[in-house]
Amino acid sequence: MSGPYVSSRSGRFSWMMQRVTAALLLPLAFVHFGMQHFSYNAVSTGLATTFRLHDPFWVAYYSIFVVCVLYHGVNGTIGIVRDYAPKPLPRALIVSVLWVLAAFFGALGIVNLLKPGHNLESAKNWYVLNGFPEGESAGNPPNFLWAPRYDFGEELRELNLLNFYLERHTHRTEANPQAAAEIFNGAEYGSDTAAGGRAFDEWALAILAEGFEAHRNERRRNRIFSSTYEFALWAANMRKTNAENRKRRSDDPEVISDADAILNRLANVPAFDPYLH
Repeated sequence: MSGPYVSSRSGRFSWMMQRVTAALLLPLAFVHFGMQHFSYNAVSTGLATTFRLHDPFWVAYYSIFVVCVLYHGVNGTIGIVRDYAPKPLPRALIVSVLWVLAAFFGALGIVNLLKPGHNLESAKNWYVLNGFPEGESAGNPPNFLWAPRYDFGEELRELNLLNFYLERHTHRTEANPQAAAEIFNGAEYGSDTAAGGRAFDEWALAILAEGFEAHRNERRRNRIFSSTYEFALWAANMRKTNAENRKRRSDDPEVISDADAILNRLANVPAFDPYLH
């Protein structure tokens, strides 16, 4: 049996670094989870998180986060291993394996931050091809009684999300920007959700009729949608995909009729170009 492990200078340094990384991790983690769950961007995680990785500040932030998490975890595990005082050779092997794993996953994480596999353009295009998500989630921690169902492709929720993206994430480049309350006001078409959708479609078609050149020079790439034209083209294609999904999933004649009306209105909308940003 080996003798008890005696703390060394490296052991004291490790303990100090454990405190330093813990002090860094607390604010890093709270800011991250706050943005993901409590800020207004929580409802647009797919695009907002991807867009964040285009900012060097956030790339550096998450790189430090990854390094601190891995160092803190491996360093703490090594401390536990040393407490059990294994023989020198097994201890050296365990410590070496842990640091190699930390270096591998740290490098992998930072490479993904520097070159995200799903950049902003492909994230936008994914939504255009697949529509807003729908499904069930038991939550975390899970609700064992039932799994709440969500469907962001349902027209009312779809319009609310598009309203959010327009107000929060679009650089308005049209000559006389209308307020969202005016854009989605479908009073002249009726009083239901479909009327609001029709009003929005008419607005989007009017923006697209202006052409990209009318908006090119006013673009600002520090927003998820750099121009009103880009947003209108993305939103119109999103509306078509969501309408097709609703038509396929529903047996309700009214839902199918509304979906057909959307597809007819937007039939001549050009395909979304993710590189207009």
